[in-house]
Amino acid sequence: MKKLLTVAAIFLAISLLCGCGCGWGQKPATGKKLIKVGVLSSLTGKTMAYGQSAQEGLEIALAEVNKDYDFNIKLIYEDTQSQPKEAVSAANKLISIDNVSLIVGPILSDETLAVAPIAESKKRVLLTPVASAEDITKAGDFIFRLREGGSIHGKGAADFIYKKLNIKSSAILFANATNSITYKDGFENHFRSLGGEIIYSEGYLPGSADFKTSLSKIKVLNPDALYFSPNNSADFIQAIQQIRELNINTAIVTNPFAETPGVTETLGQQANDIVYTYPYFNPEEDTGLTFDKKLQAMYNKKSDIFAAYSYDALKILAIAIDKCGGDNSECVKTELYKIKDYQGAGGNTSFDENGDAVKSVMLKTVRNGQFVKYEE
Repeated sequence: MKKLLTVAAIFLAISLLCGCGCGWGQKPATGKKLIKVGVLSSLTGKTMAYGQSAQEGLEIALAEVNKDYDFNIKLIYEDTQSQPKEAVSAANKLISIDNVSLIVGPILSDETLAVAPIAESKKRVLLTPVASAEDITKAGDFIFRLREGGSIHGKGAADFIYKKLNIKSSAILFANATNSITYKDGFENHFRSLGGEIIYSEGYLPGSADFKTSLSKIKVLNPDALYFSPNNSADFIQAIQQIRELNINTAIVTNPFAETPGVTETLGQQANDIVYTYPYFNPEEDTGLTFDKKLQAMYNKKSDIFAAYSYDALKILAIAIDKCGGDNSECVKTELYKIKDYQGAGGNTSFDENGDAVKSVMLKTVRNGQFVKYEE
């Protein structure tokens, strides 16, 4: 009898501990079916700020899904370290050891393209919240993304420079990374088709500390505009600081990496009037506002696309899981293709025949330390 009481006491203690949180925001099964979902995210490395935002969005969604459905999701996080090679190792671990059928992530396009063949060959659903490279479109039948392709951002920037600013010549500075090249190609091809001239174009290795050689050449050429396509906020900050130091007085238009944590705090007034394209996401209206309030209440910060789109990713997966009665990847894949006009934190989402989200972009700028919608 004493032995039985001891075992019961241990069991009770474990149950109470799990009731306080076994993992991030995860609840005991309480008779519900447990669904494992893998998460590939930049928890460390050059894009860890994006990974942190994504995790915060996922945790809010997790609590809601586990409350609202008759199954419980368990998130299994794996750190890609912001590197494609590490993303591959992490994906293999999730599939071979954890035996997950569904994966959210990665954050970066290079990582997504590295792991997509693995997910496709193993018939595991991969849903990346924010990767934007054009090649993801043809990555496979099991590969989905909540972001629009990067070329639409490049085209939007070209239209703004050529049509709105009436500027006919531009220089380009871009990171030699898949997503950055996608933005750059979209800009360059469309700008030329409009009749514009590209007078200088140069790539650099992500993580470069010094842009002054390239920027000095740009200053001599004196273009009317500079299209800058980085793939992380650290490079963006460094380049803008050096542009200001060299007194390069030209219109600066860039991609969504302008709006990331730490940019305005570090650059201050140097960031003012930079114009950039951004996924159509408005945290001050409708579902975006609702999510923003949740994020501020839990993490005391405003939402961004990394948090909002990751939140939507898990919520959308939950809809498909519910329809399928489980995590059968063939069924979940089929149900994801049926998602149309889902009103989420990141706006309206529908998937096309390639598993790409059909979304638009908007123009934004920096004014007095705030990221705001661009107004003429």
